[in-house]
Amino acid sequence: MTEDSVPPTKRIRPADAAISTPPNETLYLNNLNDKIKKPDLKIALYMLFSTYGQVISIIALKTPKMRGQAHVVFNSTAEATAALKALQGFEFFDKPIHIAYAKSKSDAIAKRDGTFKLRLPSSSTTSSLPPASVNAAIAAFDADDSAVPTTKRKREEEGAVAYANDSSNDEDDNDEDDN
Repeated sequence: MTEDSVPPTKRIRPADAAISTPPNETLYLNNLNDKIKKPDLKIALYMLFSTYGQVISIIALKTPKMRGQAHVVFNSTAEATAALKALQGFEFFDKPIHIAYAKSKSDAIAKRDGTFKLRLPSSSTTSSLPPASVNAAIAAFDADDSAVPTTKRKREEEGAVAYANDSSNDEDDNDEDDN
């Protein structure tokens, strides 16, 4: 498949992507070999990128949406820029890496700066929750103490005696076998 046969919306031009997003500490990598196991990928990325500066975090997910992609977080923008320039198109596990600056600040940098805010769940997560009417019915059921029994069922005394008698009979039987 040539670049001309790929629709313009699907084309990835790493150089253009790196320029359009302002430089920051986080690099977005794609075109990674998705057959590499996640721990091996993280170690290899750390070994490769740590030569350009202090790597704070590497995020590599193997979900269908994120396969073949990763984020590498550096301590400074200068370190990230040096790595981007040096490793753009680098053959990594038989595939050239495409590198760009990440669109948003990484959580590790936000926590360091004190600007971290917990994100709300996405709409796909909240759509799987039950409707409010179901939640209200559950709350009403929980509030009704009579719906839940508070006492245990009485144990059958005959069964307990039978078990006690059975165990004593077994011991007597064993004594007879020994003689």
